[in-house]
Amino acid sequence: MPDIKNSSVREEGSPINYVCTDGDHPDFVDLCIELNGFLSQLVGGWQNWQGNHLFTQLDGINDVIIAYDGTQPIGCGGFKHYDDGRAEIKRVFVREDYRNKGIARMIMERLAMVARAKDYHHLILETGELLAEAMKMYH
Repeated sequence: MPDIKNSSVREEGSPINYVCTDGDHPDFVDLCIELNGFLSQLVGGWQNWQGNHLFTQLDGINDVIIAYDGTQPIGCGGFKHYDDGRAEIKRVFVREDYRNKGIARMIMERLAMVARAKDYHHLILETGELLAEAMKMYH
């Protein structure tokens, strides 16, 4: 199997570049911190966020796609091993100024391609009603 990590793909005619890397990449970590802030706002602040830290951990996320506009990281998503043949999608996020442009969909498509190349046959995704826009895309 060819090495997928650290590969880069740009959609024809698009300024957005998609990079396949790992969960330790500093841009992924920074985007996940931004995602945590966004999610805490959705639930009414950090005081209401208690107990959700289990969903924000990056442990085990070894496969990540980061979307870039030039050198600016604008979105991400990753997956981790769940069990035989299944991986769990984690930490999908696109910065507000870039939403509704198909970037999250492209991240998801690339994650699926990487997962297939690693012999995962099913992807698991958990989200909540507060993320109505995301739920529409996942369907």
